[in-house]
Amino acid sequence: MADIMMCTHQNCDLADDCYRFTAPPNKHDQVYIAYPQPDCEEDSYKLFISNE
Repeated sequence: MADIMMCTHQNCDLADDCYRFTAPPNKHDQVYIAYPQPDCEEDSYKLFISNE
């Protein structure tokens, strides 16, 4: 289960490779946020967490 703030931004170019989007959520206490995609891109995807 993810112990992170997960992302709900499905239109992100890296969503399928990002742990914030693909991690299995904690079914009892999961926090989600729609990170602003332009901010994420401008910051070189600093909020991106690789699935690997």
